[in-house]
Amino acid sequence: MEFVKAQEVHYVSNSPNCGVTEYSFKDKDINTALVKISGRYPEKDYSINHVCKIMAFVLEGKGSVTIEDKTIELLPYDMVLISPGEKYYWDGKMTILVPSTPTWYFEQYELVE
Repeated sequence: MEFVKAQEVHYVSNSPNCGVTEYSFKDKDINTALVKISGRYPEKDYSINHVCKIMAFVLEGKGSVTIEDKTIELLPYDMVLISPGEKYYWDGKMTILVPSTPTWYFEQYELVE
């Protein structure tokens, strides 16, 4: 068993519109983040995760995710799964819980037009 105590988390501000609290296990197969979106993220272009599959569960607020050219409106308790290689961006004001498998790492992430 593994656990992460609240005082062990790592906070990162990706942009003025996106703050991430990382809950990292010593497990290379999965990690989780609490993401607060307050506008469009990324502010322009798209994100791509080349290796990680991410699942996003909306805890509160509302917004949308655009994957490739399809926009999905999101409300509390909605969930979306984004596969490796899919281009996406978030928009709105919401808090999402985002497990990633395998563990998310910066080098596999890219911003693209």
